[in-house]
Amino acid sequence: MTMLKGIGPISARRLLDTFDDPEQLFYLKKTEIQSLTGLNSEILENSGREQALERADKILEQHCRYNIKSIVIGDDEYPLKLLQCPDAPLVLYKLGLGDLNHPKNIAIVGTRTSTSYGHLVTRNIVKDLNVEIEQITSGLAEGIDTEAHKASIEHGINTVAVLGHGLDRVYPSSNKELASEIIKNEGALISEFPVGVKPDRENFPKRNRIVAGMTSATIVVESSSKGGALITARLALDYNRDVFAVPGSLFNKASLGCNAMINQQVAVPYLNKDLFLKEMGWKAKKKKITQKSLPIGLNPIQSELYSFIRLKAPVSIDEISLVLNLSISKLNVELLQLELRGIIRSLPGCNYTV
Repeated sequence: MTMLKGIGPISARRLLDTFDDPEQLFYLKKTEIQSLTGLNSEILENSGREQALERADKILEQHCRYNIKSIVIGDDEYPLKLLQCPDAPLVLYKLGLGDLNHPKNIAIVGTRTSTSYGHLVTRNIVKDLNVEIEQITSGLAEGIDTEAHKASIEHGINTVAVLGHGLDRVYPSSNKELASEIIKNEGALISEFPVGVKPDRENFPKRNRIVAGMTSATIVVESSSKGGALITARLALDYNRDVFAVPGSLFNKASLGCNAMINQQVAVPYLNKDLFLKEMGWKAKKKKITQKSLPIGLNPIQSELYSFIRLKAPVSIDEISLVLNLSISKLNVELLQLELRGIIRSLPGCNYTV
């Protein structure tokens, strides 16, 4: 049914409710289908139902090669929250082991042109919620989405990336390693688009409705006055989900959208973990001690630096140099790289913390 042209998910679900057996749509005469469904004759004529099964077979063959799983609406594995949305896709394609039905699954989204403030806030949100939240969903885009996925992996939270294209590619290509890490850490990549579908502009609003629909709440960290994160927030509101926005500077374009949502009272300000949990009606859990994994893509020196700073923070550059036997000039280069990635931050007096 997803191979039919001109029939979207809302119409498709109506058709499923109409027929006792979905196969009827493919073998009944057009006049019989029209009388049963009221489908426009032109839509039915151009739907390509004669070729649909052949196209579906080819896609299934390709998906087998990529080890992509098909999850059909109504399957136990299909996200129950998404099932409540009238425009939920009939089929989701999935790579990875991630469970799509965690009760406490939130979306963290934001602009691709994020700032260091946005990165820091995103990582703090994930760090603070790493006990209460079971899964974090985002869109694998550059900026805030990327930070949300990376922080989830580092803090041992399951993470799902919803893509706006087929699962035979990763867009942006700079996130190929991150996509692999998501799968390695028992998360998942999902999409409603079969292999071969490119990351075309019109696909991303469709992707955003899945992010909004399969989660209990959406947190927008940074957004300009227009953008995909605001689309996700509006969709979440339409689905009767909770929406939060991180307040930001009045002089920062990346915070205009968040500040406007708060001002219009369509989003609750995200100020801290306790207020968020209270708003959601979720009780705080006692913090458990977990072994954090190293951030992705560090060289051996950076890995050693990160582990040492995390253990000793706040720690001075002189102490780091002395204990790790590294020159100040070499340290400055590596510490700067860690700072730019938002993994550590500098404090007054040449001290560092994670």
